[in-house]
Amino acid sequence: MTVVKIENRDEAVTTRREKNALRATKAREKYHSLTVEQRKKYNQKRNDLRIRQKQKDAVTLAKPFGEANVEDLARVTEIVREKKRRADAERERYRLMTRRSVEPSTTSGISGRRSVRRRTRDKCHWMCLCWL
Repeated sequence: MTVVKIENRDEAVTTRREKNALRATKAREKYHSLTVEQRKKYNQKRNDLRIRQKQKDAVTLAKPFGEANVEDLARVTEIVREKKRRADAERERYRLMTRRSVEPSTTSGISGRRSVRRRTRDKCHWMCLCWL
């Protein structure tokens, strides 16, 4: 294994960003080249993985502090950090909406539609789990 020492930190950040941008571009092109059926399967697979991960996270967060081991505590820290990041992104979206002088009724409508989608999705999901 060769270790390359980078003197300038900005170069490392730039190359990392360029690599990430290239990776995202390739993934986007791959996704757009899929057929409709392949996209449905791909999206369903990702959705199922996300649901399973959320369930595992809920179990991890529900553990009492005394029963948690080091890996669980690290995972809890990661979960909390991710939730904070998503909450910050949500606040930023609302800030941008208000900056564009969007009516408050519009933002509440967006929130309402999102919560309705979430409730119906969760209700359907939990109903499906009850039949197992």
